[in-house]
Amino acid sequence: MTALDALASGLLDGGVQVATGYPGFHAHELIERCGGTFSINERTAYAVAWGAALAGRRAAVAFKNVGLNDAADPFLNSMYLRTNGGFVVVVFDDVEACGSQIRQDSRHYFDLAPGLWLEPMSAAHAYRCARASPRLSEQFHVPVVLRVTNALIRSTDVVVRHPGSPADREFERNPEFAVAHPWNVASQVAVVTDRQLAISRFVERRFRPDQGRCNGPGLIQVGAAGCSPDEVSRKSMCGLWTLPFPEKGLRRWLRTAASVEVRELGTPFVGEKIRARLCRAKMQYRDESAAADHSANYRVSAEFDALFSVLRSFPHRIVSGDLGSFTMDTPRTIDACLCYGASVGVAVGCSLAGHAGPVFCVTGDSAFLHSGQQAFQEGTHRGAQVVVTLIDNSKAASTGGQRLPGRIIFPPNCFVREVEHHVASSDTYRKAIEELVAHDGMTILHVRVR
Repeated sequence: MTALDALASGLLDGGVQVATGYPGFHAHELIERCGGTFSINERTAYAVAWGAALAGRRAAVAFKNVGLNDAADPFLNSMYLRTNGGFVVVVFDDVEACGSQIRQDSRHYFDLAPGLWLEPMSAAHAYRCARASPRLSEQFHVPVVLRVTNALIRSTDVVVRHPGSPADREFERNPEFAVAHPWNVASQVAVVTDRQLAISRFVERRFRPDQGRCNGPGLIQVGAAGCSPDEVSRKSMCGLWTLPFPEKGLRRWLRTAASVEVRELGTPFVGEKIRARLCRAKMQYRDESAAADHSANYRVSAEFDALFSVLRSFPHRIVSGDLGSFTMDTPRTIDACLCYGASVGVAVGCSLAGHAGPVFCVTGDSAFLHSGQQAFQEGTHRGAQVVVTLIDNSKAASTGGQRLPGRIIFPPNCFVREVEHHVASSDTYRKAIEELVAHDGMTILHVRVR
């Protein structure tokens, strides 16, 4: 099996019945393999899955690393609350920036709200981790996070499946541990402290220094005194695949080390913790994903040259863009792109700052549904003047064409011009945009793409 197939099989064999998420860097492939559905954004996807687990069903949510940023508020709160049915959070950490705008390492969220993270080291290990995660979530009453990296996605392995049956639970009314509110803080913190002690004992029991000759994100190679380099490579390898990591067992294992090399996929997250708390030996860090360069694989689009040439013709313009197949063209028409769904908000800010020239925004229909629609309403309320170009192909084109729930709604009395892209010329776009620029307030150029 591929790692994606192994993860999906593990979740299904572990009893997951509700799966949701948002498209991005293989997350949509996992959701589809699990027979799940897509939400309008990551924050909503997280709330839907957590709600299903609250009601007693085993559930999973999946998105990429920057998607976890969008879901950070419900994610961090849920780590201090109590789950009912098993709840699994699958985070695809694109540490090689293969399909993401920047490199990020989601493990730093663990320091903000600790729980139980599993980092599979092979496709077979991914199946076992995914299958066990719903049960572990119910055991410790906490969401279990599965961190998936580029190296794991590329792995394949022989996987022996052990299908299980769904383990539905009755809804348990317990507002003290299910309501995020200041009145409940003291009791929730006490429960989290006890829970983390139980999780620490759990990972200590599973610490085996001989594990680790796979694609794992936390491999430690120890140079013991008197050992040759070949002996170190052959014998002294340890795979860490849990957060928290097993401090007691690792301290015993490192006791006689003369030197330590920590190999990770991402930032030196585990390595710095080992150096600070466990090891006085000489340490070296190696990020095995840092050298990857996938920039040549990204699309530089010429599809919207007729539109972009008109935007570039306006002097003193600002063009705010979104992430999508239109973000980068050869003349670099887009002046700024903050993050997915933020283009309308950025453009509104430019307008409110009193920018002298026209302010344009280019966004896609999925990004507009994700966040742009709300920002458009704010811009209308605050009197901003922005021409929003909405490229509408009725799907998330950059991730394979997933159709997302929701409907694009323009505010009443909004000035809109419709253009069919497949028959539009530069003159068509110029006439429409000049009319929109001359109009007061927030306006929309609705570009329909077949």
